[in-house]
Parts: sequence; structure tokens; C-alpha cells
Amino acid sequence: ADGRRIIGTMCLYRQDRKPETSLEWHDHIKSITAYINQHPTEDLSLRRLATLGQTTPSKLSRAFGKILNTTPAKYVTTVRLNLARNLLEETDQSLTDIAQAAGFASLTTFYRAFRKAHGISPAVWRSIRESMK
Repeated sequence: ADGRRIIGTMCLYRQDRKPETSLEWHDHIKSITAYINQHPTEDLSLRRLATLGQTTPSKLSRAFGKILNTTPAKYVTTVRLNLARNLLEETDQSLTDIAQAAGFASLTTFYRAFRKAHGISPAVWRSIRESMK
């Protein structure tokens, strides 16, 4: 009728970027968690961890959530609490020294995190452990 006709069709396919739970992300998370485990007293802020992992804070948070089912901050706190618990049980260092040695910013931060995780204060934990020896 008006002289126009279809002479072909075109379809454009694109491959989406790799999903954040790819093996590459597992390797990133593995190296970041190893770094956290080896350096619990360092600056382990999300921004710093993302820089170490050569990614953005939001991508790192998503990958942590998908792969480890936790956040980077919670992982860091768990590592620090494990170290503090070992120090409480194996040394007679002061609670202030233990908080610092485990990477907590202050004694108050240490107390809050410990109580939230264990339901009791670090001092009570230590006294219970000592009575069990």
C-alpha cells in the first residue's frame, strides 16, 4: 500500500554480568575472610574490606549475604569475639587489654558485643570458665 515492507528482523542478545555467587566471588570472600581472621585488630570497615577485595561496599555486602548468610560487620565481630573469648579463657589480661587485643574500639563496644552474643558479660564468662577448671 504505502511501499514500506519488512526486509528483516534483528534480535540483540547480551550476556548479563556474572552472578555474585560465582566461583570468582567465592574466591574473593575466601581471601577477605582469611584477611579478617589474620588481622582482627586492623581497620576492617566495609569500605576497607571492599578496597582489599577490589570491589564496591555494596557488592561485597551482597556477596557476603549470599555466600555466608551474614554481613561483613557481623563476620568481623564474630572473629573478634572468638579471639576475645580465647584470651578470657587462656590469659589473665585485663578486660580492657583483651578488648584492645581483639580489635574492639573500646571496652564498652566489647561489652555490648559480648553480651549480645553470649547473654552475659565478659567478666561473668571468665569467672564461670575459671570455676570449671
